[in-house]
Amino acid sequence: MTPAPTAAAAPHRRDRHRRRALRTEDGRVLTIQRVPAGTIRLPSGWLVVADPGWLDADTAPLATTAPPGRYPVDVFRATEENRAAMTVACRVTVTDAPVTSWHLALREGDHELALGDGEFFGNPVDTATLALVDRIGATAYQQAEIEAATADDAPYHTLSARDTDLVIVPGWSDGANPAWLGRTADGALACYVLDLLAPDLATAEPG
Repeated sequence: MTPAPTAAAAPHRRDRHRRRALRTEDGRVLTIQRVPAGTIRLPSGWLVVADPGWLDADTAPLATTAPPGRYPVDVFRATEENRAAMTVACRVTVTDAPVTSWHLALREGDHELALGDGEFFGNPVDTATLALVDRIGATAYQQAEIEAATADDAPYHTLSARDTDLVIVPGWSDGANPAWLGRTADGALACYVLDLLAPDLATAEPG
């Protein structure tokens, strides 16, 4: 597995123009649109990435923390002529500094050396949906309100409680999705990227 998110999930310099094109291996052109998705509050700095139906007090956060604060969230969608848009990635930006390296996001107890070729520690999904929330808000949201908030086809949904925000991102398939850490030249955390592993983008290149 290439040690970086797919091209759609690792955009260039904050995507100033919000749209760009990728060409698939079979020659099709996909338009990648950045959709600003508000902000997420991380009062503890510990980010949880999980299926919103599985959030509880034991849900482990990512081991790499951000400074406590409020951070912008972007959702990335791929569109193609005569096909519905598909969400392919989500990003939480910690700093605008350029990303110079990518690293698989781990949880406490994960050991990257234990992975075989092409393997990764992922975030299990049973509802084709993923959620991001600060650790202290993992139990703040009831399933009934999550289901009500996600009843439409919006590219993201946000709920707020206990000084936290739950950002819910509908994906396209069950399974497991990796999260990545983008780091700056001095090793500081620049962003978290959740890659939804859309198969069309596995080998896509800028078009």
